[in-house]
Amino acid sequence: MNMINAEDLVKSAISEMTGITFEIPDPDNPGQTITTPAVLADLSSYNIVDIGKLIVGGTVPTGTTESFFKAMISVVGRIDAENRLYSGDLNVFMIRDFEWGGFLERMYFGIGDVLDDPKYNLMRNYAGGKTDYAAEDLGFYPAPVKAAIFDEGKPLVTPISKPMDQIKEAFRGPEQMASFIAGISALVENTLTVAIQSVRHMMAQNAIAISMSTLTTQEGTTRPATAVNLATLFNANAATPITTADEALTREDFLIFALQTIAEVRDNLTTFNTAFNDGTVPVFTDYDDSRLVLLNKFDKACRFMVKANTFNREDLAIGDYSTTTAWQAFMATGGTAFDFDAVGGVKIAADSTNKLGIGTSAFSASGVVGLLFDRRALAICPYKRQVTGKYVAIGDYYNEFHRVLLNCILDTRAPIVAFYIAP
Repeated sequence: MNMINAEDLVKSAISEMTGITFEIPDPDNPGQTITTPAVLADLSSYNIVDIGKLIVGGTVPTGTTESFFKAMISVVGRIDAENRLYSGDLNVFMIRDFEWGGFLERMYFGIGDVLDDPKYNLMRNYAGGKTDYAAEDLGFYPAPVKAAIFDEGKPLVTPISKPMDQIKEAFRGPEQMASFIAGISALVENTLTVAIQSVRHMMAQNAIAISMSTLTTQEGTTRPATAVNLATLFNANAATPITTADEALTREDFLIFALQTIAEVRDNLTTFNTAFNDGTVPVFTDYDDSRLVLLNKFDKACRFMVKANTFNREDLAIGDYSTTTAWQAFMATGGTAFDFDAVGGVKIAADSTNKLGIGTSAFSASGVVGLLFDRRALAICPYKRQVTGKYVAIGDYYNEFHRVLLNCILDTRAPIVAFYIAP
């Protein structure tokens, strides 16, 4: 397995997603550090997907867990430890560990040859002079197969120190201590969850970029964008066209049209075609294998702007879907938190290696409201979880390192369709 260092990239993604900043090494000035941006900015998210190049990461100073223990009084009368577990969004990308084998090496079988069956036309063929079937009988008919291997691992680790003496002195009894330890465990788990959530968001950003761009495959072929501009389709026949994305979210007629279009495209995935993948092999997606993620702001506009008795998932046949608050960041430079320009935006930094196949220039998009894909197209597998630790005698504390090894797959041979509003 090819190990990829994703530390700095994950920290940058967390900053845009949550607003929490980190100090990371400045790639342009060795020995210097920079603060990760907490607004929508170019992100090298292409490095997280499993088609590529090594990520050069760095290290930052450890946290301040020890200062917390030093600030505690000797005996605490009551403690309420916050130990709720965070789940995050875009969980549809996650697959179970036991499914790893299905996502490590994957083969797609295309469509074989179709021949005229001479069995039922012997006399007609004889009359036409056809009596030799050696070519058909002895011919070799290979099965069209496309195979790929996914072998990149992205390791993440969360360290935590537990000073034993301070912990023992700080609580009156084992119940309080157990509650506090449970809070630390929740902190570690939530930290890993936020890190993995940032990876899921980067996966979505890459999928959106691939769908909205002309794609050059590893075989050298090109494929036009598969993304659907809902505004362009609507305005083609609308009595009153929409002029801005913000206006679109307030127009009931547009929202109904948008939901209908998304439902139709989802149905179109169920037939053998190359309209929505990289075009190298025809594929189909069973309805149960399709995944749909809608932007929360778009979902709520549909729920509240469209009549309640109309917006029914079963009646509209849009199927099951999940939502995300933002594809990349909740705030854009100079904007307000959670406005449409921020949450519907995606920015990916320029990539001289053209890893994604969409060109070497930076990618930028706005108004993205949905992402539809085959479950095989986007998958994150926590391949291995492990906790290692060591007792440091001189300081009387334990260091624990909670590790998770991820494989992040973006398979363009499976259908990927982004939906956006760009009048």
